Amino acid sequence: MFKFLVGITFIFSLLFFSCTPGQKEKEINSNPLLKKYLHLSHTRTNTNPKLDSVVEQINFNNYDMLWLGGDLAQLTSADDTTMEHVDSIFNLSNKSTLWSLGNHDYTNPERIKKFTKRPSYYSIHQNGITIVVLDTQDSLSNIIGEQKDFLFEVLDTLKQSSHLIILHHKLIWMYDRAKLESRVS
Repeated sequence: MFKFLVGITFIFSLLFFSCTPGQKEKEINSNPLLKKYLHLSHTRTNTNPKLDSVVEQINFNNYDMLWLGGDLAQLTSADDTTMEHVDSIFNLSNKSTLWSLGNHDYTNPERIKKFTKRPSYYSIHQNGITIVVLDTQDSLSNIIGEQKDFLFEVLDTLKQSSHLIILHHKLIWMYDRAKLESRVS
């Protein structure tokens, strides 16, 4: 019994004294899987055409990144008032807020660029991961032309990412797939 207690005490001591202050924070900062990511889309409601009141109450500071999948408001970019409200909630130009445009967002893409300070499709490398934001409203949900070239350029240069995330609004992977296309509504 004595040997068992000494062994347990030794193991506990190793665990307790091997941790240095800030070690857990360093581990979280170096591992993208330990970060907090939030993905939201279709945040509008029929009763509140701007944003769902539940979404308006979320403290987005609790997340390392916010991924918006589109259709934030009924007609998100139709006017500056709606865009200002959406921006006040999501902080659209923040480098950690990524937005893939949906059909209900697309009334005025130039207004969106003014608020996000980004093009409609782009990529970023953050927290050790690469995230590609696609514009599936462009070209009827087909990734073609310059956007396709851009996507392949990013894919060809991936070297130091632990993960690749592709953020998009439309269900582009389901079309022309017999088993999946029937599920597209």
